[in-house]
Amino acid sequence: MFIETRRNIVSVSGSLRGDQWPVLRTSAYLAYECHPLGIVIDFSGVSRVVAGGEATLASALEEIDRQRLPFVLLNFPTFAQSLMAPELCRRLAAGSERWWNRLSGAI
Repeated sequence: MFIETRRNIVSVSGSLRGDQWPVLRTSAYLAYECHPLGIVIDFSGVSRVVAGGEATLASALEEIDRQRLPFVLLNFPTFAQSLMAPELCRRLAAGSERWWNRLSGAI
């Protein structure tokens, strides 16, 4: 997994193997210190998700909800959604919708 941060966007690329949220969290929190209005974690560069990689999303969503962080997870590859539990897919979609509504001023 590779992580690149530009302003309030944390881009993830490469392979997700197991729960990599602890590593990703560090970059997200560093970006959050500079951009407290919100952070986007973009998974569009992820090319492979091996068994257990979806745990990265589950851990991220759990902490984001528990801490009420203004983070949103976007662009998780559709090919990997078959590995995810339906509840996890719904939570990702709901978070994306809330973020886009906030961005457009609907909230």
